[in-house]
Amino acid sequence: MTMKRIMFSVLVAMLAVVNLTAQDTPAPKKTDTYEQLWKLYNENNSNSLPKSACEVADVIAEKAKDDQNFSQLVKAMKASAEQRMDISTDSILPDVERFEGMLSSATVTRAADAPARKAVLHALLASIYKSVLNSSLSRSDEEQVKLCKERIRMHIEASLDNKPLLATLDATPFSELYLKGEDSHLYDNDVLSLLLFYTENTYLFNECGNHPQEEMLEHYKQALKVYQDAGRRNAAVAMQIRVWQRMSMDQRKSMRLSAQEHKANLKALYEANTDIEAAMRLWLTIRNAVLVKIVRNWSSADMCSAPGLRQRWPRHLPHMRNAVSTSLSESEWKAISWQTDPSIFM
Repeated sequence: MTMKRIMFSVLVAMLAVVNLTAQDTPAPKKTDTYEQLWKLYNENNSNSLPKSACEVADVIAEKAKDDQNFSQLVKAMKASAEQRMDISTDSILPDVERFEGMLSSATVTRAADAPARKAVLHALLASIYKSVLNSSLSRSDEEQVKLCKERIRMHIEASLDNKPLLATLDATPFSELYLKGEDSHLYDNDVLSLLLFYTENTYLFNECGNHPQEEMLEHYKQALKVYQDAGRRNAAVAMQIRVWQRMSMDQRKSMRLSAQEHKANLKALYEANTDIEAAMRLWLTIRNAVLVKIVRNWSSADMCSAPGLRQRWPRHLPHMRNAVSTSLSESEWKAISWQTDPSIFM
């Protein structure tokens, strides 16, 4: 009897805690601000309450529909889909259909920025299919894996289809959907650069085809030409860096950019563009590559004897690189950079 009473008391206490938690969590209302609603969503998500988080996301979506706020609507729909997928993988399929249906809806087709909205939706659909792909791989569902790979490629291609137009469109209206990159100002915060970097993550972290890196590299090359043709030097230089970085890591030997070629290209590009803002990004790219190589080759004794570093001995490589970086002036770095071993970028 004593054990039964103890178990009953524990059960009552647990129910009381659940009841108090439910009472403390306010019900989402369309009259709440977006900030309040997303705060509530994040709380439910952090507490591993997918159903509650999904309910909040659905309320945000309804509010965004009434406000004709496309960015908030799509963000809420994606959040709702992700929560439903946590509950059941198959439950995301209706969400995918809703996203695909939006492509031909008046919300998109009649908007002044319709091309940008379509491109953004295609990119998000590729991301959603990536999530389904990950789940399908874990379940060894070969048919679903094949379908997801095809859809990912299809939506990425559709998202980046009209690069010259996307390069002229402002990404600010979609700020709720993406984190702003540190180089976005070099691209004038355009939709093309935003989608390129977003879809790159979809490609690189999933084997979406035979040569996903090759396909992504081709997109970067096409974007580079768009920026060059438009005379946008900052964007062209920043994109050229990315193109060469991808080429230096290309798994196909016939296409791979050698370390010596990479180094020479970066030096020439820097010297030809010292008058624009992107030159600093280029300079930092080269310097960091040089410093990483230097740090890898230094022994503990070398580091301890390096001027100005004895009191700032770093514990990890990133900190080590930063410490070395701050200890070198631009003139000192230039004296080192072009005399270093050609394998510096390997």
